[in-house]
Amino acid sequence: MENATLINIVHNIFESTDARLWEKVQASFAPAVVLDYTSLAGGTPATLTPAQITGAWAGLMPGFKSTHHQISDYRVSIHENTAAVNARGLALHYLPGAPGGEIWVITGSYDFSLENNHNGWQVNKMTFHLEEQTGNLQLPALAQQRVQEGKTWISFTAPANTADRFFQSLNNSNAVSIRPASFSSDGLVIKGKLYLPASFQENATYPTVIVTGSWTTVKEQMATLYAEQLAARGFVALIFDYRHYGESEGLPREFENPVEKIADLQAAVSYLRGLSFVDKIAYVGVCASAAYMAHAAAADNRISAFVSIAGWLHNEAFITAIYSGKDGGVAGLLAASEAAAKTYAATGETIYIPAASETDASAAMYMPGSGFDYYLNPAKGAIPEWKNRLAVMSWGPWLRFDGIAAATQVTQPALLIHSQSAVIPDGAQLFYDQLPGEKNITWLNEYNQMDFYITPATVDKSASLAAEWLEKQL
Repeated sequence: MENATLINIVHNIFESTDARLWEKVQASFAPAVVLDYTSLAGGTPATLTPAQITGAWAGLMPGFKSTHHQISDYRVSIHENTAAVNARGLALHYLPGAPGGEIWVITGSYDFSLENNHNGWQVNKMTFHLEEQTGNLQLPALAQQRVQEGKTWISFTAPANTADRFFQSLNNSNAVSIRPASFSSDGLVIKGKLYLPASFQENATYPTVIVTGSWTTVKEQMATLYAEQLAARGFVALIFDYRHYGESEGLPREFENPVEKIADLQAAVSYLRGLSFVDKIAYVGVCASAAYMAHAAAADNRISAFVSIAGWLHNEAFITAIYSGKDGGVAGLLAASEAAAKTYAATGETIYIPAASETDASAAMYMPGSGFDYYLNPAKGAIPEWKNRLAVMSWGPWLRFDGIAAATQVTQPALLIHSQSAVIPDGAQLFYDQLPGEKNITWLNEYNQMDFYITPATVDKSASLAAEWLEKQL
Protein backbone atom coordinates (compact mmCIF):
# COMPACT_ATOMS: atom_id res chain seq x y z
CA MET A 1 0.00 0.00 0.00
CA GLU A 2 2.78 2.45 0.92
CA ASN A 3 4.61 1.63 -2.32
CA ALA A 4 1.59 2.84 -4.28
CA THR A 5 1.49 6.05 -2.23
CA LEU A 6 5.12 6.81 -3.04
CA ILE A 7 4.62 6.10 -6.74
CA ASN A 8 1.61 8.41 -6.83
CA ILE A 9 3.62 11.22 -5.23
CA VAL A 10 6.28 10.93 -7.90
CA HIS A 11 3.74 10.48 -10.68
CA ASN A 12 1.96 13.66 -9.58
CA ILE A 13 5.09 15.72 -10.31
CA PHE A 14 4.98 14.82 -13.99
CA GLU A 15 1.21 14.69 -14.45
CA SER A 16 0.70 18.10 -12.82
CA THR A 17 3.64 19.59 -14.71
CA ASP A 18 2.08 18.53 -18.01
CA ALA A 19 -1.20 20.14 -16.84
CA ARG A 20 0.67 23.27 -15.59
CA LEU A 21 -0.87 22.80 -12.10
CA TRP A 22 2.07 24.23 -10.21
CA GLU A 23 0.56 24.14 -6.71
CA LYS A 24 -0.10 20.42 -7.11
CA VAL A 25 3.50 19.94 -8.26
CA GLN A 26 4.75 21.74 -5.15
CA ALA A 27 2.73 19.42 -2.91
CA SER A 28 4.96 16.50 -3.89
CA PHE A 29 8.12 18.31 -2.76
CA ALA A 30 9.66 18.75 0.68
CA PRO A 31 10.49 22.31 1.86
CA ALA A 32 14.05 21.93 0.50
CA VAL A 33 14.81 19.79 -2.56
CA VAL A 34 18.13 18.88 -4.15
CA LEU A 35 17.44 19.08 -7.88
CA ASP A 36 20.07 17.45 -10.10
CA TYR A 37 19.66 17.85 -13.86
CA THR A 38 23.39 18.15 -14.51
CA SER A 39 23.38 15.24 -16.98
CA LEU A 40 21.11 17.32 -19.21
CA ALA A 41 22.04 20.94 -18.48
CA GLY A 42 25.51 20.78 -16.93
CA GLY A 43 26.38 22.90 -13.92
CA THR A 44 25.93 21.62 -10.36
CA PRO A 45 22.96 20.30 -8.34
CA ALA A 46 20.92 23.00 -6.62
CA THR A 47 18.95 23.05 -3.38
CA LEU A 48 15.65 24.78 -4.09
CA THR A 49 12.24 25.39 -2.56
CA PRO A 50 9.17 23.93 -4.29
CA ALA A 51 8.23 27.43 -5.43
CA GLN A 52 11.67 27.96 -6.97
CA ILE A 53 11.40 24.67 -8.85
CA THR A 54 7.97 25.37 -10.27
CA GLY A 55 8.96 28.96 -10.98
CA ALA A 56 11.79 27.72 -13.18
CA TRP A 57 9.58 25.16 -14.91
CA ALA A 58 6.84 27.76 -15.43
CA GLY A 59 9.42 29.83 -17.30
CA LEU A 60 9.80 27.05 -19.86
CA MET A 61 6.93 24.57 -20.07
CA PRO A 62 4.10 26.94 -21.11
CA GLY A 63 6.17 27.85 -24.16
CA PHE A 64 5.42 24.41 -25.57
CA LYS A 65 2.04 23.64 -27.07
CA SER A 66 2.06 20.43 -25.04
CA THR A 67 4.32 18.15 -23.06
CA HIS A 68 3.91 14.54 -22.07
CA HIS A 69 5.97 12.66 -19.49
CA GLN A 70 5.74 8.89 -19.64
CA ILE A 71 7.12 7.33 -16.43
CA SER A 72 7.36 3.57 -15.97
CA ASP A 73 9.23 0.68 -14.40
CA TYR A 74 8.97 2.03 -10.85
CA ARG A 75 11.18 0.47 -8.16
CA VAL A 76 10.54 1.39 -4.52
CA SER A 77 12.53 0.81 -1.34
CA ILE A 78 11.54 2.06 2.14
CA HIS A 79 13.64 2.39 5.28
CA GLU A 80 11.72 3.80 8.24
CA ASN A 81 11.08 7.49 7.40
CA THR A 82 13.08 7.61 4.18
CA ALA A 83 12.43 6.03 0.82
CA ALA A 84 13.88 5.76 -2.67
CA VAL A 85 11.95 5.57 -5.92
CA ASN A 86 13.63 4.83 -9.25
CA ALA A 87 11.88 4.97 -12.60
CA ARG A 88 12.43 5.20 -16.32
CA GLY A 89 11.21 8.27 -18.15
CA LEU A 90 10.45 9.70 -21.57
CA ALA A 91 9.55 13.37 -21.99
CA LEU A 92 7.92 14.55 -25.21
CA HIS A 93 7.78 18.31 -25.95
CA TYR A 94 5.73 19.69 -28.85
CA LEU A 95 5.94 23.18 -30.42
CA PRO A 96 4.10 23.41 -33.74
CA GLY A 97 5.76 25.28 -36.58
CA ALA A 98 9.14 25.55 -34.87
CA PRO A 99 12.08 25.94 -37.27
CA GLY A 100 14.17 22.78 -37.25
CA GLY A 101 11.35 20.50 -36.14
CA GLU A 102 8.34 20.46 -33.82
CA ILE A 103 9.40 17.73 -31.38
CA TRP A 104 12.06 17.45 -28.67
CA VAL A 105 12.38 14.19 -26.75
CA ILE A 106 14.58 13.20 -23.84
CA THR A 107 14.86 9.70 -22.40
CA GLY A 108 16.62 8.48 -19.29
CA SER A 109 15.99 7.48 -15.69
CA TYR A 110 15.10 9.23 -12.44
CA ASP A 111 16.19 8.71 -8.85
CA PHE A 112 13.97 10.16 -6.12
CA SER A 113 14.67 10.37 -2.40
CA LEU A 114 11.68 10.92 -0.13
CA GLU A 115 11.21 11.78 3.53
CA ASN A 116 8.22 11.17 5.77
CA ASN A 117 7.76 14.56 7.48
CA HIS A 118 4.82 16.33 9.11
CA ASN A 119 3.23 16.68 5.65
CA GLY A 120 3.57 12.98 4.92
CA TRP A 121 5.86 11.58 2.23
CA GLN A 122 7.55 14.23 0.10
CA VAL A 123 10.44 14.27 -2.40
CA ASN A 124 13.63 15.87 -1.06
CA LYS A 125 15.94 14.92 -3.93
CA MET A 126 15.29 14.44 -7.64
CA THR A 127 18.04 13.33 -10.03
CA PHE A 128 17.71 12.84 -13.78
CA HIS A 129 20.15 10.62 -15.70
CA LEU A 130 20.10 11.54 -19.39
CA GLU A 131 20.48 8.72 -21.88
CA GLU A 132 19.50 10.34 -25.16
CA GLN A 133 18.00 13.45 -26.74
CA THR A 134 16.31 13.38 -30.14
CA GLY A 135 14.41 15.82 -32.32
CA ASN A 136 14.91 19.57 -32.36
CA LEU A 137 17.34 20.39 -29.54
CA GLN A 138 16.72 24.13 -30.07
CA LEU A 139 13.12 23.75 -28.91
CA PRO A 140 13.75 24.56 -25.19
CA ALA A 141 15.33 27.92 -26.05
CA LEU A 142 12.42 28.72 -28.37
CA ALA A 143 9.89 27.76 -25.69
CA GLN A 144 11.63 29.86 -23.05
CA GLN A 145 11.69 32.82 -25.42
CA ARG A 146 7.95 32.42 -26.05
CA VAL A 147 7.25 32.53 -22.30
CA GLN A 148 9.35 35.67 -21.88
CA GLU A 149 7.46 37.29 -24.73
CA GLY A 150 4.11 36.32 -23.18
CA LYS A 151 3.30 33.88 -25.99
CA THR A 152 2.10 30.99 -23.83
CA TRP A 153 -0.52 28.50 -24.85
CA ILE A 154 -3.95 28.86 -23.23
CA SER A 155 -4.75 25.16 -23.48
CA PHE A 156 -2.23 22.54 -22.55
CA THR A 157 -4.15 19.53 -23.79
CA ALA A 158 -2.00 17.60 -26.22
CA PRO A 159 -3.49 17.28 -29.72
CA ALA A 160 -4.47 13.74 -30.63
CA ASN A 161 -1.72 13.43 -33.25
CA THR A 162 1.16 14.57 -31.00
CA ALA A 163 2.35 11.00 -30.37
CA ASP A 164 2.13 10.24 -34.09
CA ARG A 165 4.23 13.33 -34.84
CA PHE A 166 6.80 12.12 -32.33
CA PHE A 167 7.21 8.69 -33.86
CA GLN A 168 7.33 10.21 -37.33
CA SER A 169 10.04 12.57 -36.12
CA LEU A 170 12.27 9.64 -35.18
CA ASN A 171 12.42 8.77 -38.86
CA ASN A 172 13.04 12.23 -40.28
CA SER A 173 16.22 14.20 -40.81
CA ASN A 174 15.73 16.32 -37.69
CA ALA A 175 15.90 13.39 -35.24
CA VAL A 176 19.48 13.62 -34.06
CA SER A 177 20.96 11.83 -31.06
CA ILE A 178 23.79 12.81 -28.73
CA ARG A 179 26.67 10.95 -27.13
CA PRO A 180 29.24 12.25 -24.64
CA ALA A 181 32.76 12.72 -26.01
CA SER A 182 36.08 13.00 -24.22
CA PHE A 183 39.67 13.25 -25.41
CA SER A 184 43.09 14.45 -24.28
CA SER A 185 44.88 17.62 -25.33
CA ASP A 186 48.34 18.26 -23.90
CA GLY A 187 47.44 15.96 -21.01
CA LEU A 188 44.18 17.76 -20.18
CA VAL A 189 40.77 16.12 -20.41
CA ILE A 190 38.56 17.85 -22.98
CA LYS A 191 34.82 17.20 -22.69
CA GLY A 192 32.37 17.42 -25.56
CA LYS A 193 29.39 15.88 -27.30
CA LEU A 194 28.86 14.00 -30.53
CA TYR A 195 25.70 14.76 -32.50
CA LEU A 196 24.65 11.86 -34.71
CA PRO A 197 22.21 11.95 -37.64
CA ALA A 198 18.93 10.06 -37.59
CA SER A 199 20.26 7.55 -40.11
CA PHE A 200 23.30 6.78 -37.94
CA GLN A 201 24.63 3.23 -37.96
CA GLU A 202 27.84 2.14 -36.26
CA ASN A 203 29.07 0.21 -39.30
CA ALA A 204 28.64 3.12 -41.73
CA THR A 205 30.82 6.21 -42.23
CA TYR A 206 29.71 9.84 -42.23
CA PRO A 207 31.10 13.25 -43.17
CA THR A 208 32.06 14.90 -39.92
CA VAL A 209 32.36 18.47 -38.68
CA ILE A 210 34.00 20.01 -35.64
CA VAL A 211 31.94 23.02 -34.48
CA THR A 212 33.08 25.60 -31.92
CA GLY A 213 31.95 29.14 -31.13
CA SER A 214 33.00 32.61 -30.11
CA TRP A 215 35.79 33.48 -27.70
CA THR A 216 34.94 33.03 -23.99
CA THR A 217 32.02 30.73 -24.82
CA VAL A 218 31.13 27.14 -23.96
CA LYS A 219 29.80 24.34 -26.12
CA GLU A 220 26.18 24.80 -24.97
CA GLN A 221 25.97 28.19 -26.69
CA MET A 222 26.17 28.78 -30.46
CA ALA A 223 28.12 25.58 -31.18
CA THR A 224 25.19 23.46 -30.01
CA LEU A 225 22.76 25.13 -32.40
CA TYR A 226 24.96 24.53 -35.43
CA ALA A 227 25.79 20.97 -34.40
CA GLU A 228 22.07 20.20 -34.15
CA GLN A 229 21.41 21.67 -37.58
CA LEU A 230 24.31 19.92 -39.28
CA ALA A 231 23.53 16.56 -37.66
CA ALA A 232 19.94 16.93 -38.86
CA ARG A 233 21.39 17.25 -42.37
CA GLY A 234 23.37 14.01 -42.18
CA PHE A 235 26.69 15.01 -40.62
CA VAL A 236 28.33 13.73 -37.48
CA ALA A 237 29.11 16.85 -35.45
CA LEU A 238 31.55 17.22 -32.55
CA ILE A 239 31.35 20.12 -30.14
CA PHE A 240 33.58 20.55 -27.10
CA ASP A 241 34.71 22.97 -24.43
CA TYR A 242 38.17 24.32 -25.07
CA ARG A 243 40.59 23.91 -22.17
CA HIS A 244 40.02 26.43 -19.37
CA TYR A 245 36.27 26.50 -20.16
CA GLY A 246 33.10 24.61 -19.28
CA GLU A 247 33.50 20.94 -18.43
CA SER A 248 37.06 20.67 -19.75
CA GLU A 249 40.15 20.79 -17.57
CA GLY A 250 42.72 23.57 -17.51
CA LEU A 251 43.79 26.32 -15.14
CA PRO A 252 43.31 29.19 -14.85
CA ARG A 253 39.63 29.12 -15.70
CA GLU A 254 38.23 31.33 -18.48
CA PHE A 255 41.69 31.95 -19.91
CA GLU A 256 41.64 32.76 -23.64
CA ASN A 257 44.76 31.47 -25.35
CA PRO A 258 44.52 31.07 -29.14
CA VAL A 259 47.62 28.84 -29.37
CA GLU A 260 46.16 26.40 -26.85
CA LYS A 261 42.78 26.44 -28.57
CA ILE A 262 44.44 25.58 -31.87
CA ALA A 263 46.09 22.61 -30.15
CA ASP A 264 42.69 21.51 -28.81
CA LEU A 265 41.23 21.63 -32.32
CA GLN A 266 44.01 19.41 -33.62
CA ALA A 267 43.51 17.01 -30.69
CA ALA A 268 39.82 16.85 -31.62
CA VAL A 269 40.81 15.69 -35.11
CA SER A 270 42.98 12.95 -33.62
CA TYR A 271 40.04 11.83 -31.47
CA LEU A 272 37.69 11.67 -34.46
CA ARG A 273 40.22 9.78 -36.58
CA GLY A 274 39.99 7.02 -34.00
CA LEU A 275 36.23 6.56 -34.52
CA SER A 276 35.25 3.96 -37.12
CA PHE A 277 32.20 5.89 -38.36
CA VAL A 278 34.07 9.12 -39.17
CA ASP A 279 34.92 9.82 -42.81
CA LYS A 280 36.35 13.16 -43.97
CA ILE A 281 36.48 15.99 -41.43
CA ALA A 282 35.78 19.72 -41.74
CA TYR A 283 36.07 22.65 -39.37
CA VAL A 284 33.03 24.91 -38.85
CA GLY A 285 33.99 27.95 -36.79
CA VAL A 286 31.65 30.63 -35.46
CA CYS A 287 33.17 34.05 -34.67
CA ALA A 288 36.66 33.76 -33.11
CA SER A 289 36.81 30.00 -33.65
CA ALA A 290 37.00 30.67 -37.38
CA ALA A 291 40.44 32.24 -36.85
CA TYR A 292 41.59 29.44 -34.57
CA MET A 293 40.41 26.87 -37.09
CA ALA A 294 42.15 28.63 -39.96
CA HIS A 295 45.47 28.23 -38.17
CA ALA A 296 44.69 24.62 -37.23
CA ALA A 297 43.67 23.74 -40.81
CA ALA A 298 46.77 25.39 -42.26
CA ALA A 299 48.91 22.99 -40.23
CA ASP A 300 46.82 19.82 -40.58
CA ASN A 301 46.13 18.01 -43.86
CA ARG A 302 43.65 15.73 -42.07
CA ILE A 303 41.14 18.57 -42.44
CA SER A 304 39.29 18.44 -45.76
CA ALA A 305 37.39 21.74 -45.65
CA PHE A 306 36.93 24.89 -43.58
CA VAL A 307 33.81 27.00 -42.93
CA SER A 308 33.77 30.40 -41.22
CA ILE A 309 30.41 31.68 -39.97
CA ALA A 310 30.46 35.35 -38.93
CA GLY A 311 34.17 34.86 -38.32
CA TRP A 312 36.14 37.27 -36.15
CA LEU A 313 39.24 37.59 -38.34
CA HIS A 314 41.66 40.25 -37.18
CA ASN A 315 45.24 41.42 -37.60
CA GLU A 316 47.26 44.05 -35.76
CA ALA A 317 45.66 46.95 -37.61
CA PHE A 318 42.12 45.83 -36.77
CA ILE A 319 43.09 45.16 -33.14
CA THR A 320 44.53 48.67 -32.77
CA ALA A 321 41.35 50.23 -34.14
CA ILE A 322 38.94 48.03 -32.15
CA TYR A 323 40.60 48.45 -28.75
CA SER A 324 41.74 52.05 -29.02
CA GLY A 325 38.81 53.11 -26.86
CA LYS A 326 39.89 50.95 -23.94
CA ASP A 327 41.69 52.61 -21.06
CA GLY A 328 45.28 52.91 -22.27
CA GLY A 329 44.43 51.29 -25.61
CA VAL A 330 46.19 48.12 -26.68
CA ALA A 331 49.31 49.03 -24.68
CA GLY A 332 47.24 49.41 -21.53
CA LEU A 333 45.55 46.04 -22.04
CA LEU A 334 48.89 44.33 -22.65
CA ALA A 335 50.31 45.87 -19.47
CA ALA A 336 47.30 44.70 -17.46
CA SER A 337 47.67 41.22 -18.96
CA GLU A 338 51.33 41.01 -18.04
CA ALA A 339 50.63 42.16 -14.48
CA ALA A 340 47.80 39.62 -14.10
CA ALA A 341 50.02 36.83 -15.43
CA LYS A 342 52.70 37.73 -12.87
CA THR A 343 50.12 37.70 -10.09
CA TYR A 344 48.88 34.28 -11.18
CA ALA A 345 52.43 32.89 -11.35
CA ALA A 346 53.30 34.22 -7.91
CA THR A 347 50.09 33.56 -5.98
CA GLY A 348 47.79 31.37 -8.07
CA GLU A 349 45.17 34.14 -8.01
CA THR A 350 43.34 34.79 -11.26
CA ILE A 351 42.20 38.36 -11.88
CA TYR A 352 38.95 38.56 -13.86
CA ILE A 353 36.88 41.09 -15.74
CA PRO A 354 33.35 40.55 -17.10
CA ALA A 355 33.33 38.90 -20.50
CA ALA A 356 30.36 41.04 -21.55
CA SER A 357 28.67 44.05 -20.00
CA GLU A 358 26.51 47.02 -20.92
CA THR A 359 27.61 48.98 -17.83
CA ASP A 360 31.19 47.98 -16.95
CA ALA A 361 33.69 49.57 -19.36
CA SER A 362 36.42 47.17 -18.24
CA ALA A 363 34.53 44.19 -19.72
CA ALA A 364 36.14 42.34 -22.59
CA MET A 365 33.01 43.06 -24.63
CA TYR A 366 31.51 46.39 -23.58
CA MET A 367 28.67 48.20 -25.28
CA PRO A 368 26.06 50.40 -23.55
CA GLY A 369 22.49 49.66 -24.53
CA SER A 370 21.52 46.22 -25.80
CA GLY A 371 24.40 45.43 -28.13
CA PHE A 372 25.38 42.35 -26.14
CA ASP A 373 21.88 41.11 -25.33
CA TYR A 374 22.91 37.62 -26.47
CA TYR A 375 25.49 37.33 -23.71
CA LEU A 376 23.36 38.95 -21.01
CA ASN A 377 19.94 37.44 -21.71
CA PRO A 378 19.26 34.09 -19.96
CA ALA A 379 16.93 33.13 -22.80
CA LYS A 380 19.85 33.42 -25.21
CA GLY A 381 23.52 33.05 -24.34
CA ALA A 382 23.59 33.86 -20.60
CA ILE A 383 23.24 30.19 -19.65
CA PRO A 384 24.43 28.68 -16.35
CA GLU A 385 27.37 26.90 -18.01
CA TRP A 386 28.84 30.23 -19.14
CA LYS A 387 30.50 32.24 -16.38
CA ASN A 388 30.60 35.66 -18.09
CA ARG A 389 34.16 36.37 -17.05
CA LEU A 390 37.58 36.50 -18.67
CA ALA A 391 40.99 36.14 -17.08
CA VAL A 392 42.76 39.49 -17.53
CA MET A 393 45.93 37.61 -18.49
CA SER A 394 44.07 36.62 -21.69
CA TRP A 395 44.67 40.04 -23.25
CA GLY A 396 48.27 39.27 -24.19
CA PRO A 397 47.63 36.04 -26.15
CA TRP A 398 44.45 37.46 -27.69
CA LEU A 399 45.82 40.81 -28.85
CA ARG A 400 49.02 39.33 -30.25
CA PHE A 401 47.14 36.71 -32.24
CA ASP A 402 46.67 37.32 -35.98
CA GLY A 403 43.86 35.26 -37.47
CA ILE A 404 44.22 36.65 -40.97
CA ALA A 405 47.87 35.59 -41.18
CA ALA A 406 46.86 31.95 -41.67
CA ALA A 407 44.88 32.64 -44.85
CA THR A 408 47.74 32.16 -47.31
CA GLN A 409 48.44 28.72 -45.83
CA VAL A 410 44.87 27.38 -45.84
CA THR A 411 44.94 25.17 -48.92
CA GLN A 412 41.69 23.33 -48.17
CA PRO A 413 38.43 24.47 -49.79
CA ALA A 414 37.03 27.31 -47.72
CA LEU A 415 33.57 28.87 -47.32
CA LEU A 416 32.97 32.17 -45.56
CA ILE A 417 29.45 33.18 -44.50
CA HIS A 418 29.39 36.76 -43.28
CA SER A 419 27.49 40.04 -43.18
CA GLN A 420 28.38 43.68 -43.53
CA SER A 421 26.58 44.08 -40.19
CA ALA A 422 28.67 41.36 -38.51
CA VAL A 423 32.11 41.75 -36.90
CA ILE A 424 35.04 43.05 -38.94
CA PRO A 425 33.58 42.53 -42.45
CA ASP A 426 36.74 44.03 -43.93
CA GLY A 427 38.74 41.39 -42.08
CA ALA A 428 36.59 38.63 -43.57
CA GLN A 429 37.09 40.04 -47.07
CA LEU A 430 40.85 40.43 -46.56
CA PHE A 431 41.12 36.85 -45.28
CA TYR A 432 39.09 35.59 -48.26
CA ASP A 433 41.19 37.50 -50.76
CA GLN A 434 44.36 35.84 -49.47
CA LEU A 435 43.05 32.26 -49.60
CA PRO A 436 45.02 30.40 -52.31
CA GLY A 437 42.68 27.48 -52.98
CA GLU A 438 39.05 26.82 -53.81
CA LYS A 439 36.92 29.35 -51.99
CA ASN A 440 33.50 30.94 -51.73
CA ILE A 441 32.11 33.84 -49.73
CA THR A 442 28.40 34.45 -49.11
CA TRP A 443 27.15 37.73 -47.69
CA LEU A 444 23.95 37.61 -45.62
CA ASN A 445 23.71 41.34 -45.02
CA GLU A 446 20.23 41.23 -43.54
CA TYR A 447 21.67 39.69 -40.34
CA ASN A 448 23.89 41.07 -37.57
CA GLN A 449 26.52 39.23 -35.51
CA MET A 450 24.17 38.12 -32.75
CA ASP A 451 21.69 36.79 -35.30
CA PHE A 452 24.34 34.27 -36.33
CA TYR A 453 24.51 33.11 -32.71
CA ILE A 454 20.87 32.58 -31.81
CA THR A 455 18.21 33.73 -34.32
CA PRO A 456 16.62 30.53 -35.68
CA ALA A 457 16.19 31.78 -39.25
CA THR A 458 19.81 32.94 -39.41
CA VAL A 459 21.23 29.77 -37.90
CA ASP A 460 19.08 27.65 -40.20
CA LYS A 461 20.13 29.63 -43.28
CA SER A 462 23.81 29.53 -42.38
CA ALA A 463 23.72 25.83 -41.53
CA SER A 464 21.92 25.08 -44.79
CA LEU A 465 24.53 26.95 -46.82
CA ALA A 466 27.35 25.22 -44.95
CA ALA A 467 25.80 21.77 -45.32
CA GLU A 468 25.11 22.18 -49.04
CA TRP A 469 28.69 23.29 -49.64
CA LEU A 470 30.24 20.65 -47.38
CA GLU A 471 28.36 17.86 -49.12
CA LYS A 472 30.41 18.64 -52.20
CA GLN A 473 33.71 18.78 -50.27
CA LEU A 474 33.33 15.77 -48.01
